[in-house]
Amino acid sequence: MQADVNVWYGLPLKTRAGKAPTVDADVSLAEAAGQMEAARTTAVLIERQGALVGIFTLKDLRRALASVPKAGERAVGEWMSYPVRTFPNDLGMAAAQIAMLRYAISHLVLTEDGTPESRVTGMVEQRDILITQSHNPGLLVRKIKKATDLESLLYIVEETDNLIGEYLESGIPLPHLARVKAALTDAVVERVIEQRLEEHPQLRKRRFAWLALGSLGREEQLLRTDQDNALVFADTAVSDVEELQREFLNLAEGVNRDLDHLGFAYCPAEMMAQNPEWCLPLSQWKQKFSHWIKESDEQGIMHSCIFFDARYLYGDAELVRELDAHIEAELRSGSLFIGYMAVNALKAPRTFGLFGRLARETEGEKKGLFDLKARGLMPLADAARTLCLAQGRLHPTGTVERLDWLEGQEPQNAILYRSCKEAYIELMEIRVRSGIRNGDSGRYLDLKSLDPGQRRTLIQALKTIKPLKSLLEVRFRVSGMM
Repeated sequence: MQADVNVWYGLPLKTRAGKAPTVDADVSLAEAAGQMEAARTTAVLIERQGALVGIFTLKDLRRALASVPKAGERAVGEWMSYPVRTFPNDLGMAAAQIAMLRYAISHLVLTEDGTPESRVTGMVEQRDILITQSHNPGLLVRKIKKATDLESLLYIVEETDNLIGEYLESGIPLPHLARVKAALTDAVVERVIEQRLEEHPQLRKRRFAWLALGSLGREEQLLRTDQDNALVFADTAVSDVEELQREFLNLAEGVNRDLDHLGFAYCPAEMMAQNPEWCLPLSQWKQKFSHWIKESDEQGIMHSCIFFDARYLYGDAELVRELDAHIEAELRSGSLFIGYMAVNALKAPRTFGLFGRLARETEGEKKGLFDLKARGLMPLADAARTLCLAQGRLHPTGTVERLDWLEGQEPQNAILYRSCKEAYIELMEIRVRSGIRNGDSGRYLDLKSLDPGQRRTLIQALKTIKPLKSLLEVRFRVSGMM
């Protein structure tokens, strides 16, 4: 089975423990810069009355020197960055790498318990990770942010694909790879949106948010599969809604077209922000979710499932938080919605056929192949989503993280959830390896291409689906709803 995630997360970091100079917020900028030089670091930590209040980096120094005359005489506290993001002392290499990507920071401050109030034990600089690793996703993110055209972005996207393949062969666990790939893909989407906004400068003044849905929303899109996304914009006067929606649809059409050029194909079901159904003001999104939850039908359940994997990606996060709060309130209303979601999860196509053989496609161009997504990954993802939503848990959206949370919440089912989590990781790895080998999405497997060991791994992982489905049937009493 997949190696424990903590094996990679626990790899030691080259930290600057004892070499993270600390100065008072009132000392001069020149003195702080001198401390930085003496310690050979690119940052100093700033204290006020013994409490950690900020960090002063080379970037801050350059900003100060370029902004005012005689900046060196000013108090360093005027130019520090704050608040300080702190992390636990036992932070591993992969977690540090993800934190820098996620928060767009180049220094991590380590403390005894991970809070700013506890004792500082070290500092990790981006160059420390660069020294430790020959390939660093941070470099790719910087390339993405500097890209000026689609062809440059396409080249970088291909680099990220190669990086994931190298990491996979190095034995780095899939959950880490998935987060790294999600951070890189997020950066690509953000860059595409930024470039398209140059053609729609009037929209920069408007509040809106771009949502990643489906596998990218779950941070599980290790290969370039089709795109699923949506757009929510702030409410405006009723008379202006139609015109504003047209403007956002024009933006979204350009973004979706560019992503298709970069290898993220158009969604066959048109679940993209360029679809007027998925580009709406906040109030209409609330109405849509209320309808899905209170007036549950088959189409509403199908659509809402992908939107329950929604993750904020760009724009005004407050709009997404407000929508999430509305959805949580509706879920507490006691409707039959969760039961219908359980029914939907149980309708997945069979995994095994006659005599315990793996079920294969029986017609069309995929005849004879095994649909790993529909018969393996999605039954686990759908079940995890349903079980978390039943307890009012919208986030996280990732299947592994959901199963992790369920394991902690239900000790009586901990073994089942743990085995499902391991199985999901195994199935993801099989799909990624198949996709890399065949240059496709990895969804459909030619079982004859698997060696005996891979086939055994596949079958063992798929066997976890049946007991998870049984749990859904019993918990939600769906026999009369099927």
